[in-house]
Amino acid sequence: MRLIVRIGFLVVATILVAARVFAQSAASPVPSAAATPAAVVELKPGTVIAADNVEQFSRYVPAAASFAVAHGFKMRVLPERRVEWSQGFQHATEKYAATPAAMPPTIACSKTTCASGAKSFGISSTAAARMTGVASKNEKRAACS
Repeated sequence: MRLIVRIGFLVVATILVAARVFAQSAASPVPSAAATPAAVVELKPGTVIAADNVEQFSRYVPAAASFAVAHGFKMRVLPERRVEWSQGFQHATEKYAATPAAMPPTIACSKTTCASGAKSFGISSTAAARMTGVASKNEKRAACS
């Protein structure tokens, strides 16, 4: 019964996913090759993104920034540059980082040893009770006969 329920669930899920993919592909047709070069605009340093040209750069501008630009915010594109960590952060990272020299060695085996004279680990210091089993029953039978 569970197998039938699982198979039914997978079939329904597959149909729903296929329907969603089909609906999305039908709603947004693929643009023609002639329209593609005009739609792709390069971001160059110095470009100012404002309410009048935000649609051209919608590929690069997230929804929240697009909302801000539509309400008067302007964005200026800057050239790429490397951002270094502050000296304090870098010093603290190097000071508190776990390095092989600062870490104690790890051991894969247990360090626990048996008490002197003990043959195995255990809590009790007295001898264990004799186990009754097939061997002891056989001994008793042999003694009785």
